[in-house]
Amino acid sequence: MHIQQSFMVGIDVSKAHLDVAVEGKRAVVRFDNNAPGCVALTAAVAGAELVVVEATGGYEMAIVRTLMAAGIAVAVVNPRQVRDFARASGRLAKTDQVDARVTLHFARAMRPAQIPHIDDGRIALAALVTRRRQLIDMAVAEKNRLEHAPEAVAALIGETLAALKAQLARVDAAIALAIEAEPDMAARRNLLLTVPGIGEVSAAVLIAELPELGAIDDKKLAALVGVAPIAHDSGTWRGQRHIAGGRAPSDATLYMATLSAIRCNPAIKTFHKRLRDAGAPPKVAIVAAMRKLIIVSNIILKNMEPAPTTLLLRGQLGQFPSYVGNTMKYRKEPIVSISGANEQNLGAALIAVQSALWVAIENLSKIQEGKGQKWFDDLEEVALNEAKGTATIGISIDAEAESLKFGIDVLKAILRAKRIQLGFSAKA
Repeated sequence: MHIQQSFMVGIDVSKAHLDVAVEGKRAVVRFDNNAPGCVALTAAVAGAELVVVEATGGYEMAIVRTLMAAGIAVAVVNPRQVRDFARASGRLAKTDQVDARVTLHFARAMRPAQIPHIDDGRIALAALVTRRRQLIDMAVAEKNRLEHAPEAVAALIGETLAALKAQLARVDAAIALAIEAEPDMAARRNLLLTVPGIGEVSAAVLIAELPELGAIDDKKLAALVGVAPIAHDSGTWRGQRHIAGGRAPSDATLYMATLSAIRCNPAIKTFHKRLRDAGAPPKVAIVAAMRKLIIVSNIILKNMEPAPTTLLLRGQLGQFPSYVGNTMKYRKEPIVSISGANEQNLGAALIAVQSALWVAIENLSKIQEGKGQKWFDDLEEVALNEAKGTATIGISIDAEAESLKFGIDVLKAILRAKRIQLGFSAKA
């Protein structure tokens, strides 16, 4: 099949066949959806500018991986978008050949973005993450049945739940090993764990099912996840914004991570509280916090640097209650002196103190280079013990207690991020 040098390709995917429409060619060519067929198709479209494939329940993965291995750009699109495009173009008929041509026209008109390269490690991780979700869904269904099951059936359900629990443990171990086996995924996991609210499971799901994280801009990522408000205006009428779309698995994971962040991430907690105090409905405030959390994660992976407190506090200056007075004292000697700190500029003062602490640890790590991690373990122990004895002046006892808790949480976050950056293992 001879073709021109610069062209696009549309492929309709089914379980058995791959129907291929090539720009500049009238005929639609059919290949078998198996290894030899994928190799033959890839050779036939060599040099393509972009190959667009519909997501088809996993049947598209063989050809996508073969095309990627040959260095051909691939875009995987939502079938609903292609079908809507066909209707808008006046094409109501639906056959495999028609769908291939429509996919090609969609590629030319919309030019969908190329998907990132999918390696074997990421595919294995995605399969394990999917299996983990399936096990949890099955366990929930069995527990629901157990509530009203007679005694004879309850024993059988109990056996099933035990088997599901055992397999879940094996899957969790396999997920950890899959991430550790790939340096890139391990590095991304460690960076995500520096964000309060994101745990091991959330990090694994985001790495496996949101490979664009860190590679696209914040607005596109928010829309991809499904947390971007969509306008609904006409003329002078301004409708209510709603969210729509998004990848369900990563969206659900982000939702649960945000609920955790609202409790333990100072910046997200303050942002959520401000929205609720301003009258935002609970779900609106949570979705806004989800958007902020995923954008913070995107910036961290884009820069490939741990989450410093300055990043987590950005945009929240002046939003904090009185965590500290004008002077912080430990015993009789001041350990930090903040001139003119008040409720309006306290955010900036905290960022300055936290940045200074980060730089101090950075300089100390250079002095201690090559001496192992014991010095850091000792530093962490002393710093936390000293922090617990910190006292403040000029504020109430309640504010002082809140200040102390906040300060220790910030110190722990900085030490954890620096430990990961230095490549040190967790303290025994």
